Amino acid sequence: MSWITTLLLTFNMLPAEHATLHEHVALCVLSVAQRHFARGKPVVMSTPSSVRDAREHKLLPRSNEIQLANEMLQNLHEESEWPLLSCQLDKPISDSDNAHKHQSYIITLWPDGVDGVIDSLQQQIYNLLSYENSFNHRARFLLVVMDYGVKVPELDALKMFEMLWNPYKIINVLILLPDINTAHKTSSNRAYDTLNLYTCFPYDSEQCGEARKVDLLDQCLLDVDGRLHSNANLFPVKVPRNLHGCPLVVAPIERIPFVRQTTNHTDSEGDVTYVFEGLEVEYVLNLAEAMNFTPVFLQRRVGDFVQVRLEIFMELSQGFVDITVGTHPLHLLLARAADPVRPYYELTMRWWVPCATPAPRMEKIMAVFTPSVWVSILAVFILTAVVFWRTAVGPRSVSRTDSKIFKTFHYTFYNVWAIFLGVSVPKQPKTIRLRGIFLIYAWYSFAMSTVLQVFLISFLVNPGYNKRVDNFEELVNSDLKLATDTKMMSFANSSGYWEYLRVGLSTDSCSDIDECLIQLVRYKNITTVSSGFQFEYVLAKIGRTKDKQRFLCTIPEIVVTSRFSMYVSKGNPLLDRFNLWIQRVTESGLVKKYWSEFIWNVTVEGLRAPGWDHSDDTESDDSMFFVFTLSHLSVAFCQLLICYLFSFAVFVAECRL
Repeated sequence: MSWITTLLLTFNMLPAEHATLHEHVALCVLSVAQRHFARGKPVVMSTPSSVRDAREHKLLPRSNEIQLANEMLQNLHEESEWPLLSCQLDKPISDSDNAHKHQSYIITLWPDGVDGVIDSLQQQIYNLLSYENSFNHRARFLLVVMDYGVKVPELDALKMFEMLWNPYKIINVLILLPDINTAHKTSSNRAYDTLNLYTCFPYDSEQCGEARKVDLLDQCLLDVDGRLHSNANLFPVKVPRNLHGCPLVVAPIERIPFVRQTTNHTDSEGDVTYVFEGLEVEYVLNLAEAMNFTPVFLQRRVGDFVQVRLEIFMELSQGFVDITVGTHPLHLLLARAADPVRPYYELTMRWWVPCATPAPRMEKIMAVFTPSVWVSILAVFILTAVVFWRTAVGPRSVSRTDSKIFKTFHYTFYNVWAIFLGVSVPKQPKTIRLRGIFLIYAWYSFAMSTVLQVFLISFLVNPGYNKRVDNFEELVNSDLKLATDTKMMSFANSSGYWEYLRVGLSTDSCSDIDECLIQLVRYKNITTVSSGFQFEYVLAKIGRTKDKQRFLCTIPEIVVTSRFSMYVSKGNPLLDRFNLWIQRVTESGLVKKYWSEFIWNVTVEGLRAPGWDHSDDTESDDSMFFVFTLSHLSVAFCQLLICYLFSFAVFVAECRL
């Protein structure tokens, strides 16, 4: 306020008529502030440049307007209810920007003509927007037109509101204008005796989101110290519960299964209507049904993860788009350009790796013992046969009584093999030395064969699974290929995840992430990055919804966890109502119900798709392992029966002879 005080002390030469007029306007502003400005919160007062462009007295720059601005500041300050902040066009922006959102603004306008009103307002809004952290689109704005020599009709008030509404979406606007249309000369020689207060209701059924007319809310009577005539609510709720079917433009970024374009059709006038479905689209449709608005979807956007979002958020800031959906993360950079609604789902991007495959039975059986143990068993087998033979053919006093089956070298191998298998031998050893060796080897064979048979039966029933990649280090050192698409790599770069650079694997490029996931399920030779939602959709698409956990294998390494939301234009007054309904929809479980139905429909569509071979897709582990039962021994029993019949026939033939 120091610059105002200095000027007033220097140029204290205002006529009494203007002094009285300014006092009434200042009292009217004070009356509005007392009733509608949040107490204890800063009030920002914005004024144009202090230099008039034309028809200005060199010694009195803006004296009338400065006097009025001073009286308004003085009245507000005397109440001691609001911290006052002054903002002027020709003053540089402070480096220490306030991080708190301001709740009340007073914008004073002193133009030289109607066009000057809009220009002055535009310049001051640009200046206020430069205070990026503290500017509040949803604050209450009071516009005070202070050049009373120019007639400003209601049409000009509409132009001012329209400039604030599109594209800034500033809705809580009150415009203070002199009543020129009903002007009459009074004893005080004033051209008017009331100040009109105008606003606009852009979501009325007649306006449907556009500023088409202004309404007179109340009047300040100058003869009663600026008090309001009707004491009306000057900042009423302007967002109705029912939007009367008004259209809202939705810009979708196609990212299946979250956003997917299904059909489009052209009406008789040549307008194209696009139809979308998906997890995020369902939230938009629920909002449209709850609030009764018509979502108008634009043509789908595809392309680079970052570039396509830059284009859409630019359209949001220019007012061409109301809502955008399509896997928009809750990110600070995006939130500075548009307002996110309440996040409605969370995605955890992980490394997906091939699940463990059933191990071959013979491989598992051979792995019961290590190679050194198998070699030792063979060595013991040979050495035992040699020891039997050498002991039996030793000195006569020792070997005379032993059977010749232990004295023949090839018979000793037969005996050793019979002992290892646990079957009887033709003759028992008779000498103490040979019996001792026989007993030791029998105990050894019993122990080894018991262990082998236990594992043999177990692996015949279920051989188990091979080892899979369990952590990031194993992934780095594996022989898998890294398959991904350009969108996913762009997302990884924008999220700040650089660990993937350590994965020195050969890479395969996919047209989209779905193709990568299908390759992972079918061939099990790649790794890729995706979310559980995406993988579940792909499994439904290829018909592998039975026992899905056999295909959903990850490692503990998390690429990034993001919460996703739709965005609306900055300052959009529908944001609070959107947040309320999204919370209700989420808590009710309607979207989870839709997701299960969506997955079922995708599965049915995949089964009906022509030319798609589903024989591969219904692959089961049943062909790779089985349950061992008596039926599997039928061959052995049949062979035994044939042998019995042959023996019986031989017996009958011998009896006849």
